[in-house]
Amino acid sequence: MTEENQGVRERYLEHMVESASPEGLVMMLVEGAVNFIRRAMIAHEKERYDELNTNLIKAQNIYLELVLSLDLDAGEFAENLALVYQYLYNLLIEANMEKNIDKMEQGLKVAEQVRDLWKETIEKAKEGEEIKVTVGNLPDSVDPSEKMKTGVYEPSGDKKIVESEGSAEDAPSRLNLTG
Repeated sequence: MTEENQGVRERYLEHMVESASPEGLVMMLVEGAVNFIRRAMIAHEKERYDELNTNLIKAQNIYLELVLSLDLDAGEFAENLALVYQYLYNLLIEANMEKNIDKMEQGLKVAEQVRDLWKETIEKAKEGEEIKVTVGNLPDSVDPSEKMKTGVYEPSGDKKIVESEGSAEDAPSRLNLTG
């Protein structure tokens, strides 16, 4: 890409971000994370580990920003969403360190579910529907036979991600953002 084209692209993206609604910004972020994970998986196939690293770090940064921007006082859904974001953050760190395609695939699966959740929520809001936000709206968890522990959290079978030892009520105060 030429410098001129890069400049045009950067101005276009800057305009998109500046003019986007808060919901639009979240949608851009979750879609971007999905795309970065996909790019990392392609880089893994081509054994381009520098590209893999760069793309996974970009996805990790998105989930870190999303968890830090959540209002955890908003209730159980926000608390559990924070745990989903942290799960993805930690999983992608591990996938990057280990160059583990299975962890990337798991991350992509959950990232796509998060994206779809936000897409559905935004569409309902635009249609004027009342949005009932519940823990059940969170991404499906990993099949218990395929559990992959990451950090201090692991997916559980009831559609929310909680600390492996403890309850969901206790988890938000013990968020481990350092991986």
